[in-house]
Amino acid sequence: MAIRGGIRPGMPLAEARGLSSGIRSEASSVNTLVAELYEPAADRTALQALAFQCQTYSPLVALEESDTPDSLLLDITGCECHFGGEEALARQLWNEFSASRYHTRIAIADTVGAAWAMAHFGVEAKRPVAVIPAGQHPGILRPLPAAGLRLAHPILETLHKLDLRVIGQLEKLPRSTLPSRFGKELLRRLDQAWGTVHELITPERLHEPLSAVWDFDEAIKDRRTLELVAQELLNRILAQLNPRQAGIRELRCALRGTVDVLTLTLRLLQSSLDQKHLWDLLSLEWDRREAAFQRSPQAAPRCFTDGITSVRLEVAETAPLKIRQTTLFDLEPGRKEAVAFQQFVERVSSRLGSQSVVRPQPVPDAQPELACEYPAWSTSPASLTSAVDDGWQTALARTRPSRLLTIPEPLRVLASAPGGQPHRIWWRDLQFQVVRAWGPERIETGWWREADIRRDYYRIETGHGYHLWIFRCLLTDRWFVHGTYE
Repeated sequence: MAIRGGIRPGMPLAEARGLSSGIRSEASSVNTLVAELYEPAADRTALQALAFQCQTYSPLVALEESDTPDSLLLDITGCECHFGGEEALARQLWNEFSASRYHTRIAIADTVGAAWAMAHFGVEAKRPVAVIPAGQHPGILRPLPAAGLRLAHPILETLHKLDLRVIGQLEKLPRSTLPSRFGKELLRRLDQAWGTVHELITPERLHEPLSAVWDFDEAIKDRRTLELVAQELLNRILAQLNPRQAGIRELRCALRGTVDVLTLTLRLLQSSLDQKHLWDLLSLEWDRREAAFQRSPQAAPRCFTDGITSVRLEVAETAPLKIRQTTLFDLEPGRKEAVAFQQFVERVSSRLGSQSVVRPQPVPDAQPELACEYPAWSTSPASLTSAVDDGWQTALARTRPSRLLTIPEPLRVLASAPGGQPHRIWWRDLQFQVVRAWGPERIETGWWREADIRRDYYRIETGHGYHLWIFRCLLTDRWFVHGTYE
């Protein structure tokens, strides 16, 4: 009903609300509009999951060719006999989607273009499945709207201005004039719909986890032998990843003994196919585990004491590689330093443990001492998009001190008036004259905090050149220094 009323995904919320005012629910006279955040990437991921689900009906299932696809393309050639015919296959597929509460329209035709046009503009809600007999799709396509050809929006606008609204009208135009008047896309879509040009589809493939295993005839204790085996397995995995233009983000090495398994996990900041760097990180992780077990032999796994029977490497996560064009001159100053710092963080994380190498990250919190977190570099690299709005961070950096004291230090203040700006302060047994002051900035916490915080913050400049961030506690009327501007 919302679609019939003109509401579409990606439409501005105010416009959707305006259109919804004239739409009334069939079951109730109350107008309701539920708006959700439009996330094209999430929609595409969900559609890919449905494509994998449809592989029960065809081994070749693809998403339509679009930046925001909303349709699945199935090549069911030779598959219909297993379901009792084309219509029975389509009906069974429709029932499966309906059981999952999807509103689906299905069309089967000789060409992809004809099936797409029929599913979008020729199938009624009361009869959601349509099977076009072989060879009859041109006659069925002619009365359908021109939008059924999957044309870009600017081309459709031009056609509407010329009052060309159905596919049959476009078929009557001279073919030689179509590219010059409307571009090559219109002629290509027409040929694909009629079947004079074959249209290829790119099916979705479910990538299996990459892994490599080496089994020993008997338990091995020699570290050098195990290292050679692990390096060989790593080379095999990298050889499979290289054609995909994907790198390793997380790598797991499982050392299996007779009764237990020890798993080493590497988490990288950026995807990589550098064999030497990956092996150095894995070796450091191995050294760290071995040193920990030497300090407490009673906690050592049996595979370290009795020997290892197999080594397994598995890629838990991959990511596209960052491709940079090679240049004669270094046009990106600091890039080498950034790569060196990234590798340094990864090496230290492998040596000390991922939770031992952290970085500060601002979070939107009114209470200053809680406005920063320290996530591990390996789980939250700086290159990833932060949950904090950039505008909020920029505004915060202008008012917050560069150095925040862990515990606010008390001080005495002589104010110009009760509850007013400070005029003179006594801090660390020294007296300072306040020459400039900014504020107050009131910060209060809500009911969800255990301790109630109510403060008035001031930024002051003393005659000795100190820039301090101080506050007055409104509950106790005491003053404190909370940070310095350095």
